[in-house]
Amino acid sequence: MDSGIIRRYINDFKLSKWMKERIPILDWLPKYDTKIDGPCDLIAGITVGIMHIPQGLGYALMANVPPVVGMYMAFFPQLAYTPLGTSRHNSMGTFAVITLLVGKSVVVYAMNEDYQHDVTREINGTMITQREMYTELEVGTTVTFFSGLWQMLLFALNLGAVSNLLSDAFVSSFIAGAGIHIFTSQIKEIVGVKIHHYIGPYNLPKVWRDLFKEVWNASPEQWTTIGIALGISAVCFGLLILTVIVIRPWLLKYTRVPFPAELILVVSGVFVATGLDLKEKYGTIDIGTIPTGLPAPQLPFYELGKVLMLDSFVTAFVSYSITMSMGIILAQGRNYVIDPNQELLALGVGNLFSCHFSCIAYGSSLSRSMVLNDVGGATQLTGLTAAGLMVIVLLYIADFFEPLPRAVLACIITVALREIFEQVADFPGFWRRKKLDGIIWIAVFLIVVIVDVDIGLGIGFILSAAMIFREGIKGTMCVLGNVPNTDIYLDIDNYKKACEVEGFKIISYRGGLVFATRDNFKKDLIKYSELDPIREAKRLRKLAKRQAVCF
Repeated sequence: MDSGIIRRYINDFKLSKWMKERIPILDWLPKYDTKIDGPCDLIAGITVGIMHIPQGLGYALMANVPPVVGMYMAFFPQLAYTPLGTSRHNSMGTFAVITLLVGKSVVVYAMNEDYQHDVTREINGTMITQREMYTELEVGTTVTFFSGLWQMLLFALNLGAVSNLLSDAFVSSFIAGAGIHIFTSQIKEIVGVKIHHYIGPYNLPKVWRDLFKEVWNASPEQWTTIGIALGISAVCFGLLILTVIVIRPWLLKYTRVPFPAELILVVSGVFVATGLDLKEKYGTIDIGTIPTGLPAPQLPFYELGKVLMLDSFVTAFVSYSITMSMGIILAQGRNYVIDPNQELLALGVGNLFSCHFSCIAYGSSLSRSMVLNDVGGATQLTGLTAAGLMVIVLLYIADFFEPLPRAVLACIITVALREIFEQVADFPGFWRRKKLDGIIWIAVFLIVVIVDVDIGLGIGFILSAAMIFREGIKGTMCVLGNVPNTDIYLDIDNYKKACEVEGFKIISYRGGLVFATRDNFKKDLIKYSELDPIREAKRLRKLAKRQAVCF
């Protein structure tokens, strides 16, 4: 590199500017308006913090880790994202699709005799080393550690724009298909039965088969448990649906703070389960032990990296893509810009930090982010407000939620899936816009639902990249016509009033002209000009021969 260029780069480099780019809080915090933004962030933070409690408990169980992990995730990741993140309205923490992916890894490698490690303990004054299986939390935090490493690697390579390789059709269909898996993971809690965890392709049909088999072959005692679970679920669904359809729209006339139906259900569920002794008398399944206080730091198990490398990459990529998609939508509505590469740094540091404190991979939640935006959150300090509320809960009242029936959380998660299932309504639009987008949507959705999430993600990524490559080398061509009484020329296929100029063929081409596009350019030019040079040359040669014979 030329020494002059290096000197110019060094002279232009400013440490303060670089620090503000890499730690955005140094830029926006000094400009923070406590009188205007402070109350908005406080109200939004408390509102979102309340939502973290039921969602955190439920999503943690979906990831097959202890329920308290979901509450930890409302605190530790936020300590990294607040100073480093560029989205003001993303609510970071647990999200269904991300916990689903972590849960798949946990099911495969946790409590599996094929995967063990050495543990040294003191027994009767003697240090003894034993081989033990990895616990669910140990696998979950290790997936998170390597997910953070992947995100840091992508950041170092400046690959923040890699999410642009995912077409809208692919993202929409993948999220909708994953929603079916999430719903299936909750149906056993709603019904009140225990079902074996399946892994690998075609696991969804097996789960539904076992569900019907368990219900059909249930004993009288099991039918009592099923009846209680279904009763709890019916009441929860009724209140939640009433809240979504009636109560919240009515309250919006008076306040932007949403009605906390989920928290009311959780608290009521605890009192009902305790008062009626549902677990002892009827065998209902509660969420189990929830320790108070904050967890002690613990290192992940690096030796698992060789088997978790692919799973952690998928988790890292999906969490980043979802966070970016949600952040861009909210930023456009508020007229600010998100830095894609900086988001990789914020997510990577957050995962690497929080995995040492019993947290799994985190990302943006659709429902909480929309609420945060609607309530009027102004900056990233809403996340710290929610985190502060969660610390109070963890330190003093976390064990209060232990008797809560899992059916309550399953209903909350299922109703929250409505925002994910709304992705299905996007399909007709993709089909009308471009048939290829519609085909990709159907293909990815069916593969995710019928085969598996990982396989659907891989095939969807390949299809999206192939479509971008195809569009890049194809270009677009059309015949232009004149709009009568104007100097405007438009595509005659899209604008019926545009008429071709007699004696001329005006062709418009949009795209690159390189060696990779030459064949398509030639074919399209022949098609739209209705003039084939080879045939025209033959015609001219024949005409010349005839004229020569005549003379």
